[in-house]
Amino acid sequence: MNNIIKYPIAIAVVGALVLFIDFAVIRLFGEGRELGGGAAFQISTHDEEDATSRFLASNKLALSLANTPIGKLGPANTVRHTFRYYDSLYYAALQFGHDATSLIEVGCASVPFIKYLDWVDKRTCVAPYFVQYEGKDEGNRNTDLTGTKNAIESVVADFMEYEAEEYSYDLLICSQVLEHVPDPSAFMKKLIQTAKTAIISVPYKWPDCGKQCNHKTDNIDYETLLEWSKPHKPIYSSIVQERLVGNRNPGSSKRMILVFQKK
Repeated sequence: MNNIIKYPIAIAVVGALVLFIDFAVIRLFGEGRELGGGAAFQISTHDEEDATSRFLASNKLALSLANTPIGKLGPANTVRHTFRYYDSLYYAALQFGHDATSLIEVGCASVPFIKYLDWVDKRTCVAPYFVQYEGKDEGNRNTDLTGTKNAIESVVADFMEYEAEEYSYDLLICSQVLEHVPDPSAFMKKLIQTAKTAIISVPYKWPDCGKQCNHKTDNIDYETLLEWSKPHKPIYSSIVQERLVGNRNPGSSKRMILVFQKK
């Protein structure tokens, strides 16, 4: 199994620096300059526009990383606020969805996790209900959770009934949902086929925790997920261990993250 990326900040900084140099070189030589020996170096307008686009995209990623409160990405004022797996989800999205322009989160919490993925222009949140969304539990509406133009569209719907063309989104996030649905195999296949890149997390080998968790499936391991996802196979997997504090059950402290990509 792969480990979650270890140096995301360094990767983002180096990537931004490389693109900055790329952009600067093209700006300098874009119109053609005479070099030693009388040779001319010419870069086309298309190359300049491409470098500009990549530079701006890199800036958005760098700003997102700089403004994201790593270590505090879970729901505020809850025990989940500092859970590590939220950080791992963010870094996975940064690594595998850095060029995404559309994004869907399936099974959102009261405040969607994707509010932190603010480099993506089009963001959609789908869940059967939204307890704290403007005090309402039904209807479709745009909610600007980040104060920017790329508002999050929240859609109240059962995902299995939600109409989405295959691979119509660039990126999908689904966190801690599969264990609650009656047909996890069908649900997982639809998740994978909804986006070019799908990032899915589940409790890893959690025992039966009764009504407290309301899980329909327990003891989910890697082989279980492979069986559910057939014929699709993940390109990446990671197990995230939470800190053991208070009376937390060690058997319910791990989560698995899988990444699937369209071939």
